[in-house]
Amino acid sequence: FDLTAARIVTIDTAVSLGTLKIGDSGPTAFAYTLARSGSFTLTMDNGASHAVIEESATSAGGSISAPLSLNSDLDIYSLATGKTLEISSTIAANNHAISIGTATATNLGTVRIDASTPFNGTPAITVNSGILSLNTRTGSVTSLVVNSGASATAGSFVIGASGALTLNGSFSSSFTTGTSVMTLGSGVLITAGSVASVLNGDVTYTGGAGATITGNGTRTIDLNGAVRTFDVADGNDTVDLTIGSTSSSTVNFIDGGINKTG
Repeated sequence: FDLTAARIVTIDTAVSLGTLKIGDSGPTAFAYTLARSGSFTLTMDNGASHAVIEESATSAGGSISAPLSLNSDLDIYSLATGKTLEISSTIAANNHAISIGTATATNLGTVRIDASTPFNGTPAITVNSGILSLNTRTGSVTSLVVNSGASATAGSFVIGASGALTLNGSFSSSFTTGTSVMTLGSGVLITAGSVASVLNGDVTYTGGAGATITGNGTRTIDLNGAVRTFDVADGNDTVDLTIGSTSSSTVNFIDGGINKTG
């Protein structure tokens, strides 16, 4: 729909959708906001298939403030290059996974989840393309996978004890893991956020083009896992892992050291 001004669409009844497409179709783009009246919730339900929230290529940047509840796994992406699709409501995950971008739909912008409590429940999140931003919020998830070419930023980020942090792209956060395993892929950059970051689980680096773990200013990253294994059997003698800091920041090995294999 071609908007002539920014518009607010209000949900005033219970709504269930398999696919939500948001964005102005006209040559002069204006923003959509999807809000709610009262206690109504937008349920994303596409049965056994993934539900979809898509921001159109011509969007000026959409916003969803109505609470979301998932009855299916959810794919979120923006086709608007450099624009931000903001979800400022809590997402009730209900044991469903969330993907930012898919194999066939590249996220060209930023998906920002900016509720004070981003998730009700702990979803598994995969960032396939573009940027996932949790702004400065505290998020708790079962697992977070950031694939090559994608990036994720967060405030104080928590990954549950049975989860995993797998990074083939960039991740910047003040994050705490439970006893999770952190797997670092090729070319990963892990940067501390605005406060100290703590990894309580074991760390495995799988080799490749190199990875960097670094502090941020005076902020530290504490590696508390007893086992840190770095597999460098990748056929070259270049530096595989850099553990360093910027300014006066520190990367601390709290319990144990580094085991090299390969």
